[in-house]
Amino acid sequence: MIENLTSQAIDSELVQMGRLIRARRKSFKITAVATSQSAGISRVTLHRIEKGESSVCMGSYLSVLSVLDMTFG
Repeated sequence: MIENLTSQAIDSELVQMGRLIRARRKSFKITAVATSQSAGISRVTLHRIEKGESSVCMGSYLSVLSVLDMTFG
């Protein structure tokens, strides 16, 4: 039961992070294609990040945060 709650909490945090990433990208008026190319990932991966999917590796999340001048934490 505790493991399940932890997984749910992580998923919730990733969804929140994805929303913040998308909002930041939109505020800069940068396209998904330009952002993903700058981060060295595919547009599909960026879409998954913005949805908060846990299947995306942390390195990809961090690359996007760097491109958008955001920090983790």
